[in-house]
Amino acid sequence: IGVITWPDLDKPGATAAQIMSPADTAQPQTPAAALLAQLANGRSHEIMIVDDNARLRGIVTQTDIIASLMTGAVLHHPA
Repeated sequence: IGVITWPDLDKPGATAAQIMSPADTAQPQTPAAALLAQLANGRSHEIMIVDDNARLRGIVTQTDIIASLMTGAVLHHPA
């Protein structure tokens, strides 16, 4: 699983495989609160949720976590 960022797209002629970076991942059973540290590290803006076969099942973004914090959803279910 990889991720491509805006700066990566400034490489004319490059393929996705050539410019993508390894994505931060978590499993579906990972508590949302446990994703906070990864999303607050200044490097990650999204975490790919993958199953045991490394198949993408979802994406959690910084925006998702902020919205959850505003509603208290993450804080009511600590890691």
